[in-house]
Amino acid sequence: MNLSRLWMIATMVLLIGCIAIGYWGNQESGLKDKMNTQLRQFENQSRQLKKQRDELQVDLTAAKKSTNLLHQSLVETVAAVLDEPIHNDAVQEIMAQAEAFETEPATADEIAIMHTSLGYMKLKLFVDKAPNHCNNFKRLANSGYYDGTTFHRVIPGFMIQGGDILSRDGIRQNDGTGGPGWNIDAEFNDTEHVTGILSMARSSSPNSAGSQFFICADRAVHLDGKYTAFGKVTENLDVIQTIVNVPRDERDNPLDPVKIYSVRVFTPVK
Repeated sequence: MNLSRLWMIATMVLLIGCIAIGYWGNQESGLKDKMNTQLRQFENQSRQLKKQRDELQVDLTAAKKSTNLLHQSLVETVAAVLDEPIHNDAVQEIMAQAEAFETEPATADEIAIMHTSLGYMKLKLFVDKAPNHCNNFKRLANSGYYDGTTFHRVIPGFMIQGGDILSRDGIRQNDGTGGPGWNIDAEFNDTEHVTGILSMARSSSPNSAGSQFFICADRAVHLDGKYTAFGKVTENLDVIQTIVNVPRDERDNPLDPVKIYSVRVFTPVK
């Protein structure tokens, strides 16, 4: 092979190499431009999401403030009436109204709002675990049976108990001994008694539950499978701790009554 032919081949190889380098350089530049464009789009989306999050936080804060104001307004409105002790005739009338009260069965999309003198709590009912207890609680709540009752037994590290109509009569000695006039059968289930769980109080008989309930302030493993858990607190768990730590007497009854001003079960507006 002569020198001129070798020179031609070398020139062609060099030319092809230059073309390849230019091509891949353009490709790399295009790829970088594409990546930079996507990065800018991502940054814009991130800024928009942050703005939406901040706006949502403002809305949530406003809603929380509005709910707290509503709670305070309710407390101020009803306290003057419900803080007064009632006589036995009134107790019997409330029990009769609860027995005659008709309501639809509780459903999974419903919530319960409990207004107390120390704050409000939002609860969810376990209609799939204990339907009869949920229906019973809804019936008592929406009939007004719980209005004006107290948390008559509070034990730090354990639970707060309420729902006794006799806690309204001003006689502390009988607090915890009352009921609605009927009992419901146990619906023991696999729900663990942890903080916030709503469960039904009863005597030594498994089927003696009536209206009294308790809310766990801590883990209570010894209650699992022996008491019917039928709901849980989903909002304002701190209210439980506030209530459970109030000063109490030798029977664990708060020295300054902790009132339940209202409990209502309803489907929230979406």
